[in-house]
Amino acid sequence: MLSEVTLARLDGQLDGLRSSIARAQSEQWERKPAPGKWSARENLAHLARYHEVFLERLSRILEAERPQFGRYRAEEDEEWPRWSSLDVASLLGRIRGLRT
Repeated sequence: MLSEVTLARLDGQLDGLRSSIARAQSEQWERKPAPGKWSARENLAHLARYHEVFLERLSRILEAERPQFGRYRAEEDEEWPRWSSLDVASLLGRIRGLRT
């Protein structure tokens, strides 16, 4: 079980990220550091999607006697195209919901 202090810190991290995001321009979110690399928004989408995948895996651990998991690769995830097309505000909303 997480302490009240830890919960407050985790909640505050996302709020701090929101203020940084508010200052960032949309082109900054879309800029790719190198060919073939993800933009900041795509990295955020990956974190949000994997958070959902991780929660699903935790549920399977609790429900199954010997759950097995393959390696997660966004490029092989049928949900990835939908997640990777979301805007920053939508991704942050999803992360906040998943963290709750």
